[in-house]
Amino acid sequence: MTVRVDDQFFSSKRIADDDVRLFADISGDHNPLHLDAEFASTTMFKRRIVHGVLTVSLISAALASMPGTIILLNFSLSFEKPVYINDDLTAKVTVRRDPGRQIHMVAKVTRGNDIVSGTVDVLRR
Repeated sequence: MTVRVDDQFFSSKRIADDDVRLFADISGDHNPLHLDAEFASTTMFKRRIVHGVLTVSLISAALASMPGTIILLNFSLSFEKPVYINDDLTAKVTVRRDPGRQIHMVAKVTRGNDIVSGTVDVLRR
């Protein structure tokens, strides 16, 4: 299947408490901001937030929905808003430049508004 400029690929997920706890165990990131409601209530967020990298993993899932084998080359992302447990998130990647096998894309994760945005470059085989 051909990938063209302006093609879009998506991934959606509700982030559950179990996802956050499992990610903490897998990644080794046991920051109390993600796991301890009492601690998180004393921070600027006022409640537990989801790991940023867990949020970004939805972009990876969107890339995996592209045809062919996708190899991540680089990404540059900005975290604009926190993600909370039970948020419904959608990741969207949009092809902006396709010089053949290396594809430049715009990436976003949203919850009605942008949470994460930036660019992603992949190699498609």
